[in-house]
Amino acid sequence: MEYRKHPLTGEWIIHQRQLKEPFQASDLCTSFLWNGACIPLHKKLRSTPMQNMTRSDFAELFDAYFDWVKNVRSVAPQACIPSILDPHAGVILYDEPVRMIVAPADDIFADVSIKRARSFHTEHKRCLWCEMIDQELSCAERIVESNDDFIVFEPYAARFPFETYIVPIRHIHSFISTPALLIDALARLCAKWIPVIHDVSGKADFAFFLHHVATPCGYEDYLHWYIQVVPFMNTWAGFEIATAMNINVTTPESCVLKISQKIHK
Repeated sequence: MEYRKHPLTGEWIIHQRQLKEPFQASDLCTSFLWNGACIPLHKKLRSTPMQNMTRSDFAELFDAYFDWVKNVRSVAPQACIPSILDPHAGVILYDEPVRMIVAPADDIFADVSIKRARSFHTEHKRCLWCEMIDQELSCAERIVESNDDFIVFEPYAARFPFETYIVPIRHIHSFISTPALLIDALARLCAKWIPVIHDVSGKADFAFFLHHVATPCGYEDYLHWYIQVVPFMNTWAGFEIATAMNINVTTPESCVLKISQKIHK
């Protein structure tokens, strides 16, 4: 058993060694937005579980994400949009729409990872995610795939088994600022690795997050967008609820080994 501190949230995680159609701006109520909102995007964008989606399916999905963000920003240009969440990406649930997290650009509403990223940049004059990427590339123990454009890895302080990040190597703070060629490369990576993650996690349902999608001016230096895939394999019990600490029943290093074994079979 070992303890690891999450670099974005500061929380402690216990690892055990053994493995046992787009949203419209007219649909948005601006007054509701300014109270902070998790806006359901009811128009269904995918007709198949995400692990069965093709490269072109993902490309269409990301195009829709662009439209959602641009529409919200056209209504509330100073809104902070830190996340888009597909809570049950492994299944098709009509009562669980994709959701966009929207809040004012104010510290009262800022996600803890945004605050930590800003604090790190103030101290080190560097993006926290760029630092993490360099550390992962140097260590090379938790990397699933890396190329000139993206790194796919199991995070050092993973909360859940097979929790996976897909991060652009280049510092890009906003998803809507990403060049089209990189979006195509991202679609390829998602179509390649999400089915593998789904398979090695025992075909568990999973959540798909697109973090730090868009923000107003002032965040460019220290925010870095990324995708997070989280299989639903852990259930909080008494210890987790009492301490707010995650117990991960495996290590990210062993998860990478299992993913590698699966892909090379």
